[in-house]
Amino acid sequence: MEQPAKVNLENPGSMEVMKKFGGEKSGLPYWLVLDTKGNVLANSLMPKEGAATATPEDNVGCPASEKEVSYFDGVLKKTSALSNDDIAVIHKRFLLNQPPSQPAKGTN
Repeated sequence: MEQPAKVNLENPGSMEVMKKFGGEKSGLPYWLVLDTKGNVLANSLMPKEGAATATPEDNVGCPASEKEVSYFDGVLKKTSALSNDDIAVIHKRFLLNQPPSQPAKGTN
């Protein structure tokens, strides 16, 4: 998903894979958890509160907010054998992805 001038840098076949798994409109990063047979167990599309399904705009990509990281925790709990302690370490690390808060205007 490079800019048009850099399309030659894309991995061959990557868009076909994105389309196969429904991520072509979601942007990057778009991630999947697959079982040993290649079936999708989870992806980075977090449905909005109250919604039954997610849309491409619901892509959490690299989780950063508490809500996004908690969603990722749930994916890990459902799809891996990681311990709660392991997931807590991952949770803490992903929270570091939050952008720094900006000071309110006029408070210099």
